[in-house]
Amino acid sequence: MTTRGVLCSTLIALLFPSGIAMSGEWSDFSEFLGYGLAVEDVCDNYLLYTDPVMGNHLPPGDYAQAMEGVPIWRLEKAARVVDIGCPAAALEVSSLRGLAFDEVWEVR
Repeated sequence: MTTRGVLCSTLIALLFPSGIAMSGEWSDFSEFLGYGLAVEDVCDNYLLYTDPVMGNHLPPGDYAQAMEGVPIWRLEKAARVVDIGCPAAALEVSSLRGLAFDEVWEVR
């Protein structure tokens, strides 16, 4: 694991001692959005399309729960993006929702 990955893991453990204990559609969406934003953070030429990340499929309460987890996933997944590279990470993000790469990403 890279130094950044170790720092991210340590920070997550300190801030959220119980870890990321989520289940269900809202937690899947939280990981998807957090990972997607991590790709955008690390990869300047990758942009998420708006429609897949709107969360319209979730009830308001579930959407709120999902949004709470996004910063955690974003931080945790940034190290993975660095480790595996932008194309592979973007493909993993797409597969989390069962979507085609072109449905999720604009690559400039």
